[in-house]
Amino acid sequence: MSCSKKIEDFYNSSLIKWIRFIFFLGLNILNIVFVWLLFYSVAVAKEGLVFGNPGNLIKYSLLSFIILDTLSFPSEVYFDWQEIMNKFEDDAYRAATIWLSEFPQMVINCVIVACREEANSNFLLVKASVIALAAIMRILVFILKRCIKVCDECISCFLRLLDCVCYCLVPSSSSLSHRLRGMQLAVSISRCLTTFWNVYMSI
Repeated sequence: MSCSKKIEDFYNSSLIKWIRFIFFLGLNILNIVFVWLLFYSVAVAKEGLVFGNPGNLIKYSLLSFIILDTLSFPSEVYFDWQEIMNKFEDDAYRAATIWLSEFPQMVINCVIVACREEANSNFLLVKASVIALAAIMRILVFILKRCIKVCDECISCFLRLLDCVCYCLVPSSSSLSHRLRGMQLAVSISRCLTTFWNVYMSI
């Protein structure tokens, strides 16, 4: 057995799957705790020497997205379980969660960080920065996974098409064989066009 195969088998073992799931479960729980602590800090923030307390628009906007993030917690745990244990990925749900919950929170947190006095709100700045950094990392991981998936599909389709073209170029003694090869080439081209279209629509 090759070294890469051993590493893959170890990575997909039940113990490692459980460790990964518990790790991501802990991260999700910490995320919920931190966003609510952040909202509490924003809600009770007092006026400083330079900046006033956060306006109601920021408070209510942050509260809305935190509630949405909290409601999505059970589904996040479920999809983490499916992805780790059953290798089932729901890219549409991940994208919706990122753009409807994580990204708005990141923007609001950046506004909060930019509009607070460092000497007066270190704890608030740290929490807002950590949450914003976590959101950025999740967005980057999602984009990286989509790029890898798209590249794998395109490479696989190109190799199938190249193999079929090479097969059709080999001389054949019968016209029936030529027709079959031509039909196979047409089917391969059709499949590749369908694959590229699906990839384009999923980006």
